[in-house]
Amino acid sequence: MADTNLTQDQGRALLEKLARDDKFRELFETTPARALRAIGVDAETIIMLPAACLCTQELAPKDHYEDLLENCADAAIGSAMMMTPPQIGFK
Repeated sequence: MADTNLTQDQGRALLEKLARDDKFRELFETTPARALRAIGVDAETIIMLPAACLCTQELAPKDHYEDLLENCADAAIGSAMMMTPPQIGFK
């Protein structure tokens, strides 16, 4: 089974929620798969994501995600994230 990634639009939606929505952040930290479903990622994509993407983990502060949204082009978000936003060097 090959791993998959989020689409560019899904990646942007995820970053926006991680930057601006406290309830979503809580959900993503405890149940990433449910959080992804809440932003419209289909179950087949979630199942095919690398297992590490679905592990519970502490998120970076909201302003780090906001900075990413402001400073990255859409194409860069899609190619750089590969569905691992909590692990993009914010620790």
